[in-house]
Amino acid sequence: MHQRLNLSERALAGFRRLMATKRITQTQVARAAGLPPASINRMLSGTQRITLEVLDVASGLIGADPLDLLIDPIDLRMRVSPREQALVNYLRSLPSTTLEALLDFLDYYIDEAPATRQLRDAHEHLRHLKDGPRQRAVAYLLFLREGGLTPDLQAAFGLPVTDESADKEGRGPRLLKGRHGPKK
Repeated sequence: MHQRLNLSERALAGFRRLMATKRITQTQVARAAGLPPASINRMLSGTQRITLEVLDVASGLIGADPLDLLIDPIDLRMRVSPREQALVNYLRSLPSTTLEALLDFLDYYIDEAPATRQLRDAHEHLRHLKDGPRQRAVAYLLFLREGGLTPDLQAAFGLPVTDESADKEGRGPRLLKGRHGPKK
């Protein structure tokens, strides 16, 4: 079970969390607070009590709310904004079967890798394109993935025709002069 921290312990834990982000240094905090760096070091080690002024200065250096440093990390998860509270209220008003279906849906996608999400979004965009633009988009995506298309597919999709041989560095097909390949 989680032991509740008193206010001094919360302040020290919050200050340590802030300093662990490495967005600011002890020297920067000391300079901004008008204290010697050794004093900040003693505060971090727990041999000197941390002051509210130091918390205020340290959080101000990174644009954070100093009150967040005093909140126990366990309690931070329970804190919600007014918009989040409105969402919770709306979700609680849904029929239980609808809410369960929505939660199951979220459980399925919550840990989805960004690449998978992007692929699904791209597929959805492709579905809504007209035939011509969709064929060109699919051809372009194949080109990007495979490194080239055969000349007949390039011509069919209205793409520049490429020479099948790779360039000198072996980077893949070279574009030939003209939009639809060499003149006959």
